[in-house]
Amino acid sequence: MNKKILRGMMLLVSACALVAASAVAAQQQQPARARRGGLDNLSLPSTTARVASSSDGASAWQTFAPEGAGFSVSLPGLPEERARAGRAGGQSAAQFRNYQLTAGGLKYEIGRTGQLPERFVSQPGYMERFFAGASQSINAALAQENQQIRYKLVSEQAISLDGYEGREYEFEAEGQRAVARLFFIERRIYGLSVVGPKSEMTPEHVERFLNSFALEQ
Repeated sequence: MNKKILRGMMLLVSACALVAASAVAAQQQQPARARRGGLDNLSLPSTTARVASSSDGASAWQTFAPEGAGFSVSLPGLPEERARAGRAGGQSAAQFRNYQLTAGGLKYEIGRTGQLPERFVSQPGYMERFFAGASQSINAALAQENQQIRYKLVSEQAISLDGYEGREYEFEAEGQRAVARLFFIERRIYGLSVVGPKSEMTPEHVERFLNSFALEQ
């Protein structure tokens, strides 16, 4: 698999964080009261993770639940964790966490931003502006490191998770496919993506990964 494709998908969550920051900068209205929720205590970095083997034992799939990240997901192995600081100006999230795994010719990625400022994300229409620009940002992230591969958005649909709004985006290029899901949850952006050769992007891999994503307190 082209190594540049892997590096490109590493930018997925950071690209979406930039979209969120742009939406923050565009807000001109007075602050509104933000929704309270049970995930506001997730700013602590992840230091350990709960890993459990899949009950069916197929392909060594495991349930991965990094401590303090607020989610669990099924993966065909243990991902590598990365953390990255945000902008010093204070408008974007202070830190986001990123987990990556390459297995069976596919690249799996999960990311979560830090909390975005309440005074901005509580504004009417903020999520709509974010999702409106997310597909372009993901595509740009793919293209930034893979200029010879022309991905095209082939589908976009509204999804939800435990009542939280999200979007699923599917991109295709010659012989390649990428699927990403984004959720806006308690002032944070959660993103999942899987990318690789179309021949390997089977439901047993793609749907099993994406549909396993769950929130944890």
